Amino acid sequence: MQKIAFGIALLLALVAPLRGEDENRASKILTPELATQIFASEAAGSLRNTFGDADEGKAWVSTASYSTKSGLDRQTVTLLIRHGRDAADTQSAFEASREVLKGVAVADLGDAAFRTAEPAQLDIRKGADWLIISAGTSTQPDPALQEKAAREILARLSQ
Repeated sequence: MQKIAFGIALLLALVAPLRGEDENRASKILTPELATQIFASEAAGSLRNTFGDADEGKAWVSTASYSTKSGLDRQTVTLLIRHGRDAADTQSAFEASREVLKGVAVADLGDAAFRTAEPAQLDIRKGADWLIISAGTSTQPDPALQEKAAREILARLSQ
């Protein structure tokens, strides 16, 4: 429970700054077409994809989310990007989160990556970007789907 409370507090702290313009950077990376490709099924976007990013100078936070359009137990994929003032700022926050949430290292994704059980997500650091990816159904996270989404998202970040 303490881990969940920390995760919620951390996310609230990250999105606390006033919303920026209507730009949503995450939805430009995790697009409907990419979500459909990740699911291998038609995807529907979330209302949050229309929200502007939270900006604070060089730092910003952006979120995009999609779900499958059909099926009883719909799958979802969510991308939260926390862009720090610089790579060192991002690394510091990333490492602190990994320690508190007892993240387990994941190889071959970005500059560093870890997975947490609560909240069930895959965290990846790439330069000044900290990507937080969750994927699966409402009752069961899907680590393979998280990694598939991560690889596609990282490829788009490199473009």
